[in-house]
Amino acid sequence: MAARGMLRGLLYLVLPLLLCAARPLWLVPLADDEAGRLIFFSDSDSIDAGRGSNSVYGIGLDGRGEKRIAGSIKHGAGYLRISDVDCHAASGLIAIASNDSALNGFHLAQADGSGLRLVRPAGEALTAIRHLSLSPDGARIVVSRAWEASPAARYGLLVGDLRSAEFVVFLPPGASRSITAPAWSPDGQRIAYVVEEAGEFRVAMSAYAGGEENLVYATRTPIGGLAWSPDGLWLAAELGGQVVRLRADSGELARLSDRPGGAWSPQWSRDGERIAFASRSSFPGYAQLLTMAAAGDDARTVTSLRGELTLGCWLG
Repeated sequence: MAARGMLRGLLYLVLPLLLCAARPLWLVPLADDEAGRLIFFSDSDSIDAGRGSNSVYGIGLDGRGEKRIAGSIKHGAGYLRISDVDCHAASGLIAIASNDSALNGFHLAQADGSGLRLVRPAGEALTAIRHLSLSPDGARIVVSRAWEASPAARYGLLVGDLRSAEFVVFLPPGASRSITAPAWSPDGQRIAYVVEEAGEFRVAMSAYAGGEENLVYATRTPIGGLAWSPDGLWLAAELGGQVVRLRADSGELARLSDRPGGAWSPQWSRDGERIAFASRSSFPGYAQLLTMAAAGDDARTVTSLRGELTLGCWLG
């Protein structure tokens, strides 16, 4: 009886300590899921550096829980160099593009790294994809790909159905017109994109069902990396190496970043409160992910990595 009492007392003493020690093991993933994750691609992995490839990663907003989702994707005798990534928050589906002219298609995977598969198009070819964007319902995708018949590197847009893999031309390039950075609007009704033509850069949009092109903003400064705010009122973009916000219906511009290393690939949080982006650090060849308030202040560094990286999407 005495021994049993001593054992019971020891359990009462040790059990709370064990629970306290184990607490972070289940609290960190839950907090991660609630806050969301940033999906990016980087060549920071030593394996990728040796293969001339890069990998897709996910990381929590607290800088913890970094996970390699898809890496060193083999193609032929070599490995793919990823050019863009997008994700569908509700399903955790991730689309992965490569600018490899020998790959006709793109890859899909789940955020946990499972189900990596190559999607080959029916109909129009999908070689050398520069950018892609998943529709809000997760059923369609728009891609910016190089036109093989072009004498120079010109890009146009194709839209495809993920179930049938049928792709059709949405906006072809012109003789001196290239179309990149497509971004599907939150309501699924419009696609915004960047047009480069005769030394001018334009942010424009067209209705998915068809219709005339609406101009949002024009400049002679390079533009890239469009992302819609969840309410559909704003577009975040990279303009001249910094992140700006454009009013979708008027082109009203607000500068959000002024970083010495530049800022690119902006992505909105699902609640519209913050914008994540990539920026080069003071060390050559190093870039990090940060978030800031939608007004451009309160910048917070998320990652501490070696190598170059580009933000693909904000998941969750």
